[in-house]
Amino acid sequence: MTNLGHLPSQFIRANGIRLHYKECGAGGALLLLHGGFASLDAWARVCEPLAEHHRVILLDTRGHGLSSDGETPMTYRLFADDTAAFMDALGIPSACFAGHSDGGCTTLELAMRHPAKVEKMALLGTPYNITNYRPGILESFRAAEAEARGGFHQRMMRMWGHFPAMTLGGLSTNTRPALVLHAENEEFFDLSHSRDLAKALSGEVCVIPNSGHDALAANPVFVRGRLLDFFFGTP
Repeated sequence: MTNLGHLPSQFIRANGIRLHYKECGAGGALLLLHGGFASLDAWARVCEPLAEHHRVILLDTRGHGLSSDGETPMTYRLFADDTAAFMDALGIPSACFAGHSDGGCTTLELAMRHPAKVEKMALLGTPYNITNYRPGILESFRAAEAEARGGFHQRMMRMWGHFPAMTLGGLSTNTRPALVLHAENEEFFDLSHSRDLAKALSGEVCVIPNSGHDALAANPVFVRGRLLDFFFGTP
């Protein structure tokens, strides 16, 4: 399954924008946050086995998928505040989280800014600081920003050129269980940074075999197995 068209779209206003989401399953909440320039469909190959255990909620980040946008500069803190407001609007006091790439950065910011809202977090392909990137990556983001002709694309490139900007010291205040998943062929940053992140979070690191940054599509069976084990103790 490559999309979630069989699940009904739902919309709710939060933090001044209209957010699109879908859900399946019942029980405690598990929010799945996608990466940049993707949509909630990124989780299509992973989400339904998770829904056998929890209420799985898939959210389109502002400006992505069917969620609306504003004029506010893009930052992961803004995305985290959007997510907190979204949870408040749905009456969800706390939840487990799985975030891929930008979704992982958003989850980290949420855990720091709204710690009571995060029960457990799994982070896939998630840098914590722009210094994590391999040589040339950051420069490519900033060049893309300079070449863009305004609008959403330029705002996203501007964010990627300056964020994330979290520190291991700041992240070390985390008390929530954490799993850091790093793809065997990750294109953007080295495994050492994921190990440092897991250590700061007092969590564990796991390597996803036979995949790059697109691990949700390249090796969904492995990813969902690790998520099932981490969240529910069910491999």
